[in-house]
Amino acid sequence: MAGGGTTDYAIDIFHQAVQFGRYTCFLRPDTMLPMMYITDCINGTVQFLETPDQALTQRVYNITADSFSPAQLAAAIRQKYDPSFDMTYSPDTRQDIADTWPATLDDSLARRDWGWKHTLGTAGIVDAMWQGVAQQYQLATASTQAATSTP
Repeated sequence: MAGGGTTDYAIDIFHQAVQFGRYTCFLRPDTMLPMMYITDCINGTVQFLETPDQALTQRVYNITADSFSPAQLAAAIRQKYDPSFDMTYSPDTRQDIADTWPATLDDSLARRDWGWKHTLGTAGIVDAMWQGVAQQYQLATASTQAATSTP
């Protein structure tokens, strides 16, 4: 579940979309931020740790997957899962934080030195998140129904 951070809209949007079909975002629609699905983050870290030292040109690397804005994420949800999904915007203090962050990260050295390559771009992240969140709510509903139907 989202914890209130600046990039948490990219998680909470799926919970709200699956449950209610709408979301009010605390960032402007055009705010580009670098994002990565957790499996890519873990895989990239493991790949780095397993790379022989002689292949590395430095000890610290950026790894990234994709950058997208709230509007782009909403459009991807509408296109594949819910054409009627409603997104509104009410920027708050997290917008000020996001405005200080880069829109993208340069991970070209990781790609060159140890072959880093993410597996999920925006479309893959949307698929993984939608399916995972929808499954969570389906299981919770089934569990609640089972508990209330037991004598």
